[in-house]
Amino acid sequence: INECVDQSIDCGPNAECKNSEGGYFCTCEIGFSSSNGKEIFIAGQGIRCI
Repeated sequence: INECVDQSIDCGPNAECKNSEGGYFCTCEIGFSSSNGKEIFIAGQGIRCI
């Protein structure tokens, strides 16, 4: 199952969803960094790519 095709998953602007075994994660696009300083995060945590 590819969770990234689920329209309810919104990683936010300047971020993209990456499918993983058993789930998904979000990463920032090239040139952007997450507001919490971590490379990966889950949608809905309030983390932005800036």
